[in-house]
Amino acid sequence: MAKQKDLEEEIKEIEQELDTPTPAPLKRFAVQFNIDYHGTNGKIMDPDRITQPDMSLTVRQLVDRYTRAGEPIPNKDPYYFDIKVPVIKDLTDVERFREETQQRLDDVNAYLKQEIADRKAAEEEAAADKLKAEQREQARETGTPAGVPPEEDK
Repeated sequence: MAKQKDLEEEIKEIEQELDTPTPAPLKRFAVQFNIDYHGTNGKIMDPDRITQPDMSLTVRQLVDRYTRAGEPIPNKDPYYFDIKVPVIKDLTDVERFREETQQRLDDVNAYLKQEIADRKAAEEEAAADKLKAEQREQARETGTPAGVPPEEDK
């Protein structure tokens, strides 16, 4: 006992010198749960929110609401960005969806071609306006009326 106390005192002195504690001794038994854990307060809900926890309905509640009140079961249409996700039941649905998608693609391509043509026309118009402005400036410098080419010396 005396030796153990001497060793413990020696360890405490060394710890004080190094100012770093030694790790706690390992527990003798391994357990599944942390015995020292006392729980947390959990998430604090914002009272201004409309959504309540567990607003989902069971199948029985949905069937009761539908059969008694005749109101439709609430559901939302699935969308991927702004495109409605199709419900495909057979091959004709696949073909119809392919045609709709192809039509949408053709519309987008036509829109892009029109935009490119409009930009080219605007650039050409801007270039023509710039050329006219340069001609007016040159005419002002030479003293000739605008649109009339200056006479060349022969």
